Amino acid sequence: MGLMAQQKEERRQRIRDESRRLLIEQGYDGLTVRKLASACGLSVPTLYNLVGSKATIIAEDAIETFRRVSERFDAAAEGDPIDRAFALYEVVRTEILSRPAYFRALLPHLDAVPELRPVRDAVGQLQVAQLVHVLTSGPRKTFQADFDVRLAASQLYDLANAAFTGWAVGRVPEAELGARLRHGAALVLASGARGASKQKLLEIVRESTEMLTS
Repeated sequence: MGLMAQQKEERRQRIRDESRRLLIEQGYDGLTVRKLASACGLSVPTLYNLVGSKATIIAEDAIETFRRVSERFDAAAEGDPIDRAFALYEVVRTEILSRPAYFRALLPHLDAVPELRPVRDAVGQLQVAQLVHVLTSGPRKTFQADFDVRLAASQLYDLANAAFTGWAVGRVPEAELGARLRHGAALVLASGARGASKQKLLEIVRESTEMLTS
């Protein structure tokens, strides 16, 4: 990377850092392009030229988060499709809880703000595709032949999104988050699993139910 390209990337990274700070401190509505440009010592046109709109900045950070999750999952995950699916959930949970203030400020707006819905949809498509790969990468005997894996992956994504958004707005206690994720995912996957995989999932349902009701 040349010097000019490196300097440009450093400025882009500073903009992303400042956008996260403003989002945490002033909320989504308080994160304006004008405030962000001022915080970075740039003019508004220069900021637009470097990174684009507010939604584009948030989208870049969301994609960066997805890539980081994927790298950590690829480095750590092992086992059958069931083990790997739950390992992916755990990596995502760990990532979100590592930056709680940021995700509490962002997640409630992904569904509510029209300009952010393309961000939500783009990340959702990536995560569903990753789940499909995880669920189909093991032996075929894991699931029944007529089990719709893509539909199941979409349901897993929706369940996770609802759980994390619930946590962000205070409806889901952090201590229950892991159990809720496991419980919902196990129910979805158990509907199409077979043999030992189904028994494993039903045991996860039993254990998570005990944790949520104790």
